[in-house]
Amino acid sequence: MRLSNGFVIDKEKTFGELKFTAVRDVFLQNEDGTPSTQLKKRIYDLKCSLHGGIIPV
Repeated sequence: MRLSNGFVIDKEKTFGELKFTAVRDVFLQNEDGTPSTQLKKRIYDLKCSLHGGIIPV
């Protein structure tokens, strides 16, 4: 696995088994503070079997 900064890691030794658990959409806000329909970013949650935690990517 190659990370965005160029490092190459062994995914199995670092994270163990990764499982997809959720996807979250984050929307931009209108001037009045209400959420707009324009998508700002999408976050995928992966569960790490080695550490037992959730990794947002």
